[in-house]
Formats: sequence, structure tokens, C-alpha cells
Amino acid sequence: SFVNTEMYARVSVAVLFYKLANLAEESEGEGANKEIVIRCGKMFLLQLLDAA
Repeated sequence: SFVNTEMYARVSVAVLFYKLANLAEESEGEGANKEIVIRCGKMFLLQLLDAA
């Protein structure tokens, strides 16, 4: 079957952003951990975009 790879990539990145936001929200009370989660998520997404 045909898979629209562009749409798949967009949905995948959207899901990653959603999960990153949830992780940051869950660690709201933990200041240092929240910052680490956000930085790691941003670094991962940047690496993902650079690989494309």
C-alpha cells in the first residue's frame, strides 16, 4: 500500500512535540527536571530535522 511519507513525517513530529509538552507538564513541580526534559526534547527534534 502507498504511504504518504511527508504526511507520516509531519504526524511523527507533531506526536513528538505533544509528548514533549506532556513530559514538561508532568514535571512541572520539578524545576531542574523540567528544564532537562525540554532541552533533551529540543535536541532530539533538531537532530531529527537535521537528518531529513
